Amino acid sequence: MSQSYSLHVLRVDLLQWKATFRHKTPNLYVEIVCADQVLQRTKVIKRTTTPAWDEHFRLLVKDDSSIVSLSVKHNTSKSMSKDACLGNVDIEISTLLRMCENGRETILELKTAGNHSEVIICGALTVQLKAIDSLKAVATTISGALQHVNLNRIDHSAAAGSFQSILDPTSSDQSDFLTSLQGVMSKLGLFVQIVDKAANVHPYANFAWQVVSSLYRAVQGQLERDMMLVDLVKTIEEVYSFVEASDAFQTKVQLLETTIGKTLKQTVECAIFIREYTGHGFGGRLARQTVSNTGQKIQDFLKALVALKQSLDSSNIIQSVFVSTRVLKGVERREKFEYLKLLDPIKMDASSRPVCLHGTRQDALTFITGWLTMPSDGKNVLWLHGLAGSGKSTLSTTVAEYFRELGRLGAFIFFDRHNPTHSDPNAVIRTLAHQLASFDAHVLSAVCAEIDSDKRIAEAPMRRQFAKLLFGPLKSVGTRPMEGPVIIVIDALDECGDSTSRRNLLVLLAQEIAKILTMFRFLITSRAEFDINSALATRTNIVQYELSIKTESNVNDISFFLRNEMAAIRDRHSTFGLVSDWPGEAIVSELASRSAGLFIWASLAANFIAESYDPKEQIEVLLGVGPYGTAEAALDSLYATALRTAGKWDSDAFIADFHSVMGAVVAGRIALSDDIIDSILPEGRRSSEVMLFRLRCLLIWSPGKPVHVLHVSFADYLTDPHRCGTKPWFIDLSLANDTLLLGCLRLMRAGLRFNLCGLETSYLSNKDVTGLSHRIKTAIPAHLVYACRFWAEHLQAASRSDQLVAELENFVVNHWLYWLEALSLIDSVAIASPALLKTARWVKFNNAERNLAPPTSTYHCCLFCR
Repeated sequence: MSQSYSLHVLRVDLLQWKATFRHKTPNLYVEIVCADQVLQRTKVIKRTTTPAWDEHFRLLVKDDSSIVSLSVKHNTSKSMSKDACLGNVDIEISTLLRMCENGRETILELKTAGNHSEVIICGALTVQLKAIDSLKAVATTISGALQHVNLNRIDHSAAAGSFQSILDPTSSDQSDFLTSLQGVMSKLGLFVQIVDKAANVHPYANFAWQVVSSLYRAVQGQLERDMMLVDLVKTIEEVYSFVEASDAFQTKVQLLETTIGKTLKQTVECAIFIREYTGHGFGGRLARQTVSNTGQKIQDFLKALVALKQSLDSSNIIQSVFVSTRVLKGVERREKFEYLKLLDPIKMDASSRPVCLHGTRQDALTFITGWLTMPSDGKNVLWLHGLAGSGKSTLSTTVAEYFRELGRLGAFIFFDRHNPTHSDPNAVIRTLAHQLASFDAHVLSAVCAEIDSDKRIAEAPMRRQFAKLLFGPLKSVGTRPMEGPVIIVIDALDECGDSTSRRNLLVLLAQEIAKILTMFRFLITSRAEFDINSALATRTNIVQYELSIKTESNVNDISFFLRNEMAAIRDRHSTFGLVSDWPGEAIVSELASRSAGLFIWASLAANFIAESYDPKEQIEVLLGVGPYGTAEAALDSLYATALRTAGKWDSDAFIADFHSVMGAVVAGRIALSDDIIDSILPEGRRSSEVMLFRLRCLLIWSPGKPVHVLHVSFADYLTDPHRCGTKPWFIDLSLANDTLLLGCLRLMRAGLRFNLCGLETSYLSNKDVTGLSHRIKTAIPAHLVYACRFWAEHLQAASRSDQLVAELENFVVNHWLYWLEALSLIDSVAIASPALLKTARWVKFNNAERNLAPPTSTYHCCLFCR
């Protein structure tokens, strides 16, 4: 695990210096190089041989055996001359840490080479080093960010006219600019330390650090600005003046958490603006050349910052408008959004998806958010891969929510193999196009223009969809300057169809995304399935990040998560008299060890304990099995333990109910509520609520709401004959589909009829019928809607039986026209033709032509539906 250290550079003494005609005394600074980090440096102290700095720097190293190199250099003030190194010391981190034990300052001998290659001691450098945690490390890095700027390499060639004085190295304006930036850095650093307990503030402090740091690295060679830009940076510095009174502010953190979050987010946007304006962002030099509204944009930033400062100074919540570098337009014409419906996108609802517990996954989150926000030559895709249950989806949701808050989440799509309607590879491109068009007015106009020229573009081959709905519209955005990054998150790609159905999608993702502007940053998560690895691993525009479950930081995060969950369980079961540190650090460590590095194991274990009558007894059950050889074995054992504890597996009635209810949960084409499950399953059985309540530690559910498995790996386990085929809880998906199909046909037979909603006339379109939505809700309840939409999906996976053929014949002969009417009312006519074609294929394959209409007749029905 990477370790962070704070290096405190204090002073230089006894420095040997030979005066020259030009420099009677030196202009000194200290340069710090450690591992693969970007070079860091102190500010320049002029005309002295005994400089003092009192500056802090963050060192991030793999382990304490890394070497840190400290060099004292003379700033020559000549753009063509190399700064002279007057003395240097190389020392191992572990050695320096021992020398600085208990907060001691230590003196290091500076050495240089003599005339005959001998080493000469030429001065003394006083420093202090201490280890810091990952959050405090943010403060040190921000404080040191300014020191990356080389004042003598600023490119003045682009300046002209009134701006020339600002770019003059001796100009007071430049000094003010840099002094203000230094003030922002130091106050941001102190600020992070003050608010490190505020969960909603911390992620944006990290963003501020990463984006501002990248700005400084970028402007080492060039910094173009005007007086308004100087004013902007001065205002940012003034906003952070509230950090000066840190003791008083400590008591206000909770009250001002919302304003603090807004301040950090606004700081990120200002840094992105400056980075883009200076030609070092995603727009390159084109951004600087095409700016037409810079003055107004800076004025908007200033107005927002002043409002935030008033709120912070007065400790009152003041309404302020977040100003983004993105060009946001007003609400587009309603017709354009109506056009987008023709794309028939997958509806993505992330409301029930968990995010990372505050304080966990910091290494991964810092890397991911940093990479997504920083320009990188020719690379625009980050592929995050890892084992099932390692936390990929939770990380992707956390990242998506961070960027949603910043107004930079262009699209967020995710898949679930046990919810096929939400996992169709053929729907991915049009869903991305729909979300990006909803996000950006320019993309909206471009996508709508394509739809206008081809109303059935959503039915076109995937490559044409990509060219017309994604590549073209996103390319049109490239003419706009200073936009900064737009984030597109694709989660659980391995659950999007199967290796055969997603082949074309993988080709597009691997080959064509590289052609999209790099300001569109893609985060793709998946298991490292063979086909996905083959497609993505060797692409030069794709950066890989493996989410390892074996790192020390991952184990520590799981322990932290379990401690947090155990504290919540103590509060929930207060009547059991659990002691304040229950269940104790030893048991928490043992549970973390048994997780095999899987976050989902820890989450399931916490649920298993929390949903029990006696949490102490449940912990004993968990500790009574294992340990396990592999991560999958650990997960399987936990599922088996939870199921064995929850069920009455010696009862045939219980087993039958389990198969019926959980079969509907895992085989349903969408997540079904307990009410819908009860309507679809045969009558005369117990309510599904009874079974769902018993299994609540493995599910996300409340009465009347859709049922979700806590993690897709649970559904995988239940339906995998190799993992639990001999267990009573094994679910045969074919039988589950048969049950759901028969239920759908029975519901349509009972619920469909002519003029279902009692319309007075058939000469009006649906949108012109007054009160139609209320009539539809009454006449076509949720279970009948499901039956009408998905019976053909279940038919595809069903096996032939006399009962099924009889029900299907009754439907085709007596109810299919009523079914079309119902589809019209629930706005689903588009599924009629595919459903009938699937039926024709099933009839032919199962030799049922004698009972049902021949395929040719079905074909004519399809033409009618179109």
